[in-house]
Parts: sequence; structure tokens; C-alpha cells
Amino acid sequence: MLAGSEPTQLALGPIARVERAPGGHVHLHVGPVTVRLSPSAAASVSETLAEAVRGLELELSAAR
Repeated sequence: MLAGSEPTQLALGPIARVERAPGGHVHLHVGPVTVRLSPSAAASVSETLAEAVRGLELELSAAR
């Protein structure tokens, strides 16, 4: 590979990893699946997932 062509790891969790590619895209790795996103699309996915998790947490707390 060319120098500087390696992605930069932004976040690492037990199931997912997020990297910034040299071209500026964000790579979201979840298990064997990789999704390539623009930075704005990655932000939108993050907001949507956070909203879903908040909804799940509300459902779980109501069931207790």
C-alpha cells in the first residue's frame, strides 16, 4: 500500500469498529459486514441508532 493509505481507527467496541479511510469516508465494520459512508451519512446513522437505543431502553424500563 502507499504511505498514508491506511485507515485511521476512530472507535473500537466488542462488536463494531469505525475507521476513517484516507479518502474521507467512514467505514463501519460490524462483524463480517462493512458499510462505507460519507461523514454526514455516518452522523445520520449515529443519530438514528441512538434514537432506536433510547426507545429500546424505554421499552425495557417499562417492562420492569
